[in-house]
Amino acid sequence: MQYEIVTISPTVSSGLHATGDVVFNLTEVKLPAPSCKLTSVFLTATGLGASEKESFTITYNKVGVLFFKKNTQPTLGTLNATADISAADFVLNEYIGQTCIASPHGGGTLKTVLSDVGFLFPASINADTIGANHGEHGSVFEPMVLKGSGDNKVYAAGVLHPEELSSYGLNFGATDNVKIHFHLEY
Repeated sequence: MQYEIVTISPTVSSGLHATGDVVFNLTEVKLPAPSCKLTSVFLTATGLGASEKESFTITYNKVGVLFFKKNTQPTLGTLNATADISAADFVLNEYIGQTCIASPHGGGTLKTVLSDVGFLFPASINADTIGANHGEHGSVFEPMVLKGSGDNKVYAAGVLHPEELSSYGLNFGATDNVKIHFHLEY
């Protein structure tokens, strides 16, 4: 078995995101083989200002990463607005699954150490209370198989998930400072 890390740089928007908002629209993910096992996902946001860092520090955020085989309708909706893709377009894109990336509770742990870097979203957290409250697995991240439709690519999009612990929102502060790293086994 072999491993690869594939990084995408989706376009995001500045300003606070609210529950259900589109974080990024369908972005091509080039796979190293026709099908791969997604073993982990990480998000980095660099170059954040003080107010953006604060949004990560005082809240818990969870971004759902949705995967599709096709890019027939390349948008889930307007960035930083409620997702509004139609059911028909969702089906045409051939949804294949979702995982989540999340900041830990009291997300400022890494901010102190890496204040010039920005913020890192780990793919999994110790989520005992989330699992108890929402019926989710103890880890927010779930491994999954990624397989495109006849080629070595899939498409990923992101939506901010509802979270009762979140009271501030999510602000990346710019349109080009986010990278998502997919760790793949094939």
